[in-house]
Amino acid sequence: MDIKKDYYSVLGVILSADLIVIKAAYKALVQPYHPDRYSGYKEKEEANQRISEITKAYRIRAIVKSGVWNLKRLPVFDLQFA
Repeated sequence: MDIKKDYYSVLGVILSADLIVIKAAYKALVQPYHPDRYSGYKEKEEANQRISEITKAYRIRAIVKSGVWNLKRLPVFDLQFA
């Protein structure tokens, strides 16, 4: 994923969105890409890529909005800049 990517636009929410709105947007976006909905390998791979992009955006925005930094759950490369 591009470093300069706007995670709010990935989730389709505005900058002032509450955590509840971010969570609802995440759930709505992930549902169509669930791997059980696809039968082909290529389709599942594309769905998994999209889900991982949405999940990363959600996790980063949820951490920032909640103000809770759980450093044990963040990847090592994110800890270097936290």
